[in-house]
Amino acid sequence: MLTRADFLLKKNVAFLNHGSFGACASAVIDEQIKWQKKMELQPVEFFRGLAAYLQNARTVLAEYVGASADDLVYVTNSTYGVNVLAHALCNVLDSDANVVMTNHEYGACLNTWQYYASFKNIELISVDIPIPTSQEEALERIWAAVTPKTKVLFISHITSPTAFEFPIEALVERCRQAGIYSIIDGSHAPGHISLDVEKLGADAYTANCHKWMCAPKGSAFMWVNKRIQHLVQPLTVSWGRKMALAESSEFVVDHEYLGTRDCSAFLTVPFVLEWMRMNNWERVQLDAQQLRAEIVKRICTELGLTTVHKNESDNRLQMGTIIMPSDINAAAFQKALFDNHNVEVVVQPWEGQVLLRISTHVHTAEQDGVALLQAIKKERQP
Repeated sequence: MLTRADFLLKKNVAFLNHGSFGACASAVIDEQIKWQKKMELQPVEFFRGLAAYLQNARTVLAEYVGASADDLVYVTNSTYGVNVLAHALCNVLDSDANVVMTNHEYGACLNTWQYYASFKNIELISVDIPIPTSQEEALERIWAAVTPKTKVLFISHITSPTAFEFPIEALVERCRQAGIYSIIDGSHAPGHISLDVEKLGADAYTANCHKWMCAPKGSAFMWVNKRIQHLVQPLTVSWGRKMALAESSEFVVDHEYLGTRDCSAFLTVPFVLEWMRMNNWERVQLDAQQLRAEIVKRICTELGLTTVHKNESDNRLQMGTIIMPSDINAAAFQKALFDNHNVEVVVQPWEGQVLLRISTHVHTAEQDGVALLQAIKKERQP
């Protein structure tokens, strides 16, 4: 059974922020270093064989996320994937079109859409979804914003600021029926919840491996449905399909070879997936979900607080978000929790509220939650 000792995390820190950048186990780091050494022992030979290495890594990951390896490419992070997709779709949309999203989206991805939409004055509609909320309320609020001019729905599978799981299956199905492109930011999904991208049937799905799968930083993927691959051009144009890269699709070769770069994070993913299997990942997920629920419930009960869910029992995630008192200065409070108590957790302002987001994983223990509760109490003392 995996424990904190399998990770390099500092022992004196209550680490309740896995959701931001993930954390690698020592065994995973060792595997990545093996790939880096292999590259440096004979660089020319390594890059000669890189296409085959990547094809194997794509095939293994594609099987895990329910996709064809010809429709999936590795990218450094999901924000890069969103950039590729926003650039592509804004190029083909008419200037009178609009893109629907929510006020729960990740800031970097909002910046991306604002940037590419600005060249053609494409309207971005941000749907206000107040918290606490439910999946049913979120679904209807989002769909109420759709008009005949709506051509794209951009939506997070699991939101970053609020740790809320949107009803993706229902939204994708409505988009399909309405002829609207569905673009999913799945940054927090792989290794966190079950995922079958082909069954989901969105037009595109991009997500990180470095978060909940505990893969190396810089490992993520972008999956694009065959029906729109002809629209999705690479942001970086290199040799692409002019190179004979194993037996890959045109989509893959256009997006996979971006010139010389360190692909060791991608190539480590098959090892990570086997490591997850050997360590009974379903049990890891369930234990972390239960621990998150216990920590959140104890904090809310003792401090009289609520969460972003109308019914917290609906939350099946390893993240939970508590609505804090509005008089808190989020940045100062987060700094105080770390500087004074060695507690690493997210505290951030959001839509006029202050949110505290907790992440739990296999390296999290009950005492981390206790440390957080005690730190909050001490910092809130008059």
